[in-house]
Amino acid sequence: MGFFENMFDPRRTDFGQMTELRKHEGELEMLDDDLHELKEAVREGREDVLQH
Repeated sequence: MGFFENMFDPRRTDFGQMTELRKHEGELEMLDDDLHELKEAVREGREDVLQH
C-alpha cells in the first residue's frame, strides 16, 4: 500500500476514519430526507410516491 492509500484507509488513520464518517453522515442525511418524504406521502395518501 502506498502513502496515499494508507492516508485514506479508515482502519489506519484518524483522517481516514473522519473521511469515512463524513461519507456515512451524508448518506444518513439523504435517507432521513427520503423517510420524511415517505411519511408525508403516507399522511397525505399520495399513491404516486408510495409505489416506487
